[in-house]
Amino acid sequence: MCRKLLVLTLDNNKIGEIDMRSHSKLQNLSLNKNLLVNFKGLENLTNLETLSAAENPELSSINGLVNCPKLKTLNIEKTKLEVFDEVPELPSLENINMTGCPIAKIEEIGKLITLKKLAHLNLTETPLAEEKGDDLKKEVLIILDGLNFKTFNGEEVSAEDITDAKAEKAERIKAAEEARK
Repeated sequence: MCRKLLVLTLDNNKIGEIDMRSHSKLQNLSLNKNLLVNFKGLENLTNLETLSAAENPELSSINGLVNCPKLKTLNIEKTKLEVFDEVPELPSLENINMTGCPIAKIEEIGKLITLKKLAHLNLTETPLAEEKGDDLKKEVLIILDGLNFKTFNGEEVSAEDITDAKAEKAERIKAAEEARK
């Protein structure tokens, strides 16, 4: 393939494994509706800004996204992602779409705290969203306290949302300390 490739769309194939490591100039890669299990073979895509791997029914890990320092947007909606074995270092990642993933534990979302630029997160149609309902936004803001969210599930995160989450977190800490006495 061309080493100067910037944009590549490989949607609607039966790709289970891919090796794009020799395409370091690639900026936008779409692998929707394939058979990926993880992102091995996508290491060292140092110019990649957007990766879409939606509707890969066997995708259960984001492992392999190593040395992708410019990645800003990751779309993994309707995949099998349920837990984060590890969260790769992705210093520019701002947007993750996990709509329809089987994530059921808030602790898994807490692992995203290492993504310091994360500002947009979508968890609609997940077991976690069904369980927590309207409280999910507050729970995410509590567990990912310190990140500068702009939107959650497609809705704006207001200053009031952040203030409420911080107050709830402080109350929980105080209650836990008093329970220890």
